[in-house]
Amino acid sequence: MLNTKGNRITYFGHSTFSLTAPSGEVALIDPWVTTNPFCPPGLKSLSRLDAIFLSHAHTDHFGDLLALAKQHHPKIVAIFETCLYIAEKGFEKEICPMGKGGTQTVGSFQVTMTHAFHSNSIDDSGARIYAGEPAGLIIRMPGGFTAYHAGDTASSAT
Repeated sequence: MLNTKGNRITYFGHSTFSLTAPSGEVALIDPWVTTNPFCPPGLKSLSRLDAIFLSHAHTDHFGDLLALAKQHHPKIVAIFETCLYIAEKGFEKEICPMGKGGTQTVGSFQVTMTHAFHSNSIDDSGARIYAGEPAGLIIRMPGGFTAYHAGDTASSAT
């Protein structure tokens, strides 16, 4: 049995996970929720969201980021270029841009961005926008629990 040291991990399907700290703070990794056919119906509505950690901006990872940001105003951690796009959509105060090798603390979560092997672009109403490099995420939580999310590293999926 995995000892999460008082933290909770919930799988939403495909690439989306939530991390809940003992304090009740909730972070979502790669927020593809409401339009994700693999997400169980009972998880499609979030009552709390404090942070979003994004590995890259393909639709099956970025999916509901803007809608969730509008509803909850979480801190959004992503590669610099993706954050520029998100800021242009009205979320200048929420973004926490970073580069690979950097570490940020967002509430109870400490996130380090690592290298990933994939691509990264945003589909903006049919226009493809460069979104910087994809990233892996090392997320440290209270009690010393650490999770690694590789995004789509070395996958053939977009």
